[in-house]
This record gives sequence, structure tokens and C-alpha cells, in this order.
Amino acid sequence: MVATLSACSLIDDDLSGCGYKFKLKESLMLETDLDAKLSDKLSTVSSEPSRIALKRHLENIFTDKAHDIDIMFFVQPQDEMQYHIEDTIDASQSEYSFFLPIENYQHLSVANLSDNGVVLLVDSTSSTTSMFSVMSDTVESQHTGLFLASLPINVNDTIEDQTIEVHLHQMNSAVALVVDTAGQQVVDIQTFVSGTANGMMLRDSTFLFEKKVIVKADKVPIVAQQAVPAKRNVVHETVRQQCFSAVCFPSADLPDNAGSYFSVYVYVTLTDGTITENRLTVEEPLLAGDIIIIETQLQDNGQIVPVGTTSVGAHVTLDWKKGSDIEIEL
Repeated sequence: MVATLSACSLIDDDLSGCGYKFKLKESLMLETDLDAKLSDKLSTVSSEPSRIALKRHLENIFTDKAHDIDIMFFVQPQDEMQYHIEDTIDASQSEYSFFLPIENYQHLSVANLSDNGVVLLVDSTSSTTSMFSVMSDTVESQHTGLFLASLPINVNDTIEDQTIEVHLHQMNSAVALVVDTAGQQVVDIQTFVSGTANGMMLRDSTFLFEKKVIVKADKVPIVAQQAVPAKRNVVHETVRQQCFSAVCFPSADLPDNAGSYFSVYVYVTLTDGTITENRLTVEEPLLAGDIIIIETQLQDNGQIVPVGTTSVGAHVTLDWKKGSDIEIEL
């Protein structure tokens, strides 16, 4: 970024109105240890393939490395964009040196937006209107971990050549569903998450719930576990679990009237062609930068039963027809 300070005279001794040289140091801060979360929740031998698969699938979401970064300075109180940098860094830190005129600024930094695939940056002409917004009411799982920093920066004539350190924190989250299908035969399982934010205001990190958003979870490929029976020359490959992952914005801070923060809808298509709808209501908030892992057991009628938790409720509709509860394109 090159800032031209045409109002400054190279002859005048008093350059106090011109500004000062700054070094801006941007760093991504990762709060969630994905490996520790998965190992704590999926600790059994039978769940090891799911743990490995989810780690492989989500490690580019819960990462402290940014592919791209978008840096904005808005002069205050006019709140007008004055400086804008778009850069590809492929690192956890980046540094920029430049001059800033003596003004008060609101600084915003956004990382990993370009390949997200679901979230757009809109209304960025001012810091108070700049926001993340999902593209439609029904969306795919987000493809990147979104990071944000927002802070005021005041440039005065008392300090020269100062370094401004900016820490970006993760704004999106993930929900992982593990379904134990041992002994069951089904045609298809599809998973959706409802009750998460449809966007957020960047300046004050306020999440928006202006419209209902349905997030379709990805089916996570699992490498078959090798089982070696008594005859050493016979090897069977078995997979007794299916995994799904939805990367989305957080849930609300407060639960609904039933004590639920968000819901996971699981649609199981049985061999007779009927569909069983399962609604899992989660009684803990989905926080920014966090992952919630739900383990379940599949029953022969397509019902999904949560295991190892008391914070997930289950509601089932047998022989579900489209439009019975929630409008989802299966």
C-alpha cells in the first residue's frame, strides 16, 4: 500500500500534520485445539476412524494460517474508507509498513474470506455497516475458517515508528455428527444444521439472526478400519460409522423457550423408501471458534439416538414427508 501525502512540504520543519510511519503486524489467534477436542470426545477404538476423518476434514478450518487477508482503515468520525489492503500471505502472520496521517481510525481485518464459498463481505464503505452475510437461506458448509479483528487506532504526534499488533480471532464454528450404523442398512443419511447466525457486523462482532438459515452438512469420507481375524491371510474392511460436518456461524447466546440453542436435522432414508426425520436439539451454545461433536446410534426404524450426553434432546418423525417440519431440499 502506498499512501501519497501531497499536503506535506519537504521543506517545512514542522511535519506534525503529515503523519507517522507505522508497522502493522497481523496475527491469527486459534483458540480451539481440534485434535484435543476430537480425542476427548471420540476416544474409543471403534470411533478412531471417525476421529481421523474429522481431523483431516476440519484441519483447514481450525488453523492459525491465513491464505488471504483484507485490511481496512476507516477515518473517524466520518467513518469513510481511507486505506485498503488485499494480500495473499499463506502464513499465520503478516507485516506492513506505511505512513498514516494524524487521524483517528477504526481498523478492520478479515482473513480467509476469498475461498469461503458461503459468506460475503458486504456494505464495506464504512466500518459501522461492514458485515459478513451468508449467500442464501439454504447454504453449504463453509470452506474456510473466518478470522476477524476490529479495533480503534489513534494516530497522534507523540510517538513515531510504532508497531501496531493486531490479533485476529475465529468467527465461525463447526458441528460434527457421528452416527454409529452397526447392524443397520439404510439407503441414505443427510444432515442439516438450523439456528445459527446468518451473518455478523464486523465492527462490534455482533452476530445477526434476521433470517432462518439451513446449513447442509458435508458427509465426511471415512477410511475403512482394518480388522484381522484368526486367519492371517484374510483381512476384512469394516466401517460402522458415518460422519457429517457443518461449518457455520455460531448460535445465539440465549436458548429458545425449550432450552435449545440450535438444532441438527438428520434424514434417514430406509430400504423401503420411507424417510425418518430426526431433530436433535442442542442445549449448549455453539460459540465462535468452537466445535460441538454429537455421537449417536442408528436404530432399525431410522431413529437417531444421542449417546454419551445429556445436553442433546431427540425428536423423531417416522415416515416423514417433505414439509412436515422444515423445508429442506433432500
